[in-house]
Amino acid sequence: MQIGNQWTMRSVELHRTAAPIYALCCDDAEVLVGCGDGHLLAWSPADPGSIRLAATAPSSIFSLAMLADGRIGMGTSAGELILVDRAAGKAVQRVQAHTSAIHAVLQLGTERLATAGADGILRIWAKGPAGYAPLRSITLCDSKLRGLALSLNGELMAVACGDGPVRVLDTVLFNEALTFTGHVGGTLSVAFHPSKPAILSGGKDGLLRAWPISGNSDTSPAIEAHRGAIYGIAFSPEGEGLATASRDKHVKLWDANALEHKARLDHRSAGHRYSVNAVAWGVHGLYSAGDDRRLLRWTNAD
Repeated sequence: MQIGNQWTMRSVELHRTAAPIYALCCDDAEVLVGCGDGHLLAWSPADPGSIRLAATAPSSIFSLAMLADGRIGMGTSAGELILVDRAAGKAVQRVQAHTSAIHAVLQLGTERLATAGADGILRIWAKGPAGYAPLRSITLCDSKLRGLALSLNGELMAVACGDGPVRVLDTVLFNEALTFTGHVGGTLSVAFHPSKPAILSGGKDGLLRAWPISGNSDTSPAIEAHRGAIYGIAFSPEGEGLATASRDKHVKLWDANALEHKARLDHRSAGHRYSVNAVAWGVHGLYSAGDDRRLLRWTNAD
């Protein structure tokens, strides 16, 4: 979906679930929705009038990733990593990956995964004949790890740490290459800028920050983006737009290059009335979901 100069958007409620929604991810074919009742739902633009149950988990689904082999990686509130055959709609691997919730699942290349746990541990998994097996276990903080992001060249991984910093690791030896400190109360979301050497982070303090990953600066101007924690950051497919999702019930739109605020999507524009927990941006629109159990799609109001 092209942004251009059009920042006015309208929403359509695609579905109302039985429980809060904690995770979203999308590709050209469908949107995956992770719910608090353990239901994984799938909505397709090709069949907009229906939504299907894609899989189930024994506890809340806190994180999702579409994997290179066509599977879905799910992280649960109980610390379980579940791999689902997307076509068959059934679990093909289930492992107790962390002692508490998994807040992020990330594909590293085609043969490895990373999981970020509320136990403060980053785990790396290697693909083998019997599925994914643990390769590395790295304790990064005494608090929760809340988000993961991979650079476009696949060489760096950013980790949102609940004790405050953004830690940046190389994806070969997993040594800490950079550390950025600036959020009060913890970093909750991270994303690599699609066209600039920078990492964007959202904090519990409601601040949006852009950290340079080249040059000598390790500071970032604080943008007072929200009045509550920033749970999600998503770039538009062409890289011109940026969306942030927050506990303050708002989705906000930004110029991705200038980081200028352009629009606020809230209940006055048929948006959310409770915390917005997840946001994803695909070619068919911007998707948001949260504690009001509503999956919304936002498109240009032209």
